[in-house]
Amino acid sequence: MADPLRPLYTYLDRVDAGDIDAIGDLFTEDGVYDILHTEHRGPAEIVRYLRSALSAWERTSHHGSNPLVDVDGDTARVSASLYAYHARGETVWHFWGRYTQRLVRRDDGWAIAHMALIGIASDPPGDPAQFTGHPDRRPVEAP
Repeated sequence: MADPLRPLYTYLDRVDAGDIDAIGDLFTEDGVYDILHTEHRGPAEIVRYLRSALSAWERTSHHGSNPLVDVDGDTARVSASLYAYHARGETVWHFWGRYTQRLVRRDDGWAIAHMALIGIASDPPGDPAQFTGHPDRRPVEAP
């Protein structure tokens, strides 16, 4: 049985390798990628968006951690924390966020039916409307 974390880790690896076409293959034909509250539909549109966004950077390093995986038959849900480093010359942008994925099982392994990138923070700071924090975040009250 294929590992349901493989699509996430393959995505991170292919982004950093600049192999954007390979990312399209990770999604179902009607797959959706919701990036900071903007949806891109289908592998071709997702690849077009990523080419545009990533062309601004010479180097990137994306790190997924603390994955949670729930498998239910031929579907799975994955969530993981993200830290991403982006650089062009001396310009550097750090990003912290969370990925969520809904996967479906295919004959060749898992495919992404829906993926969301949820912003937590960046340095330098970005548009506050894009940084909504952990989707399950609750207020923490002082004792």
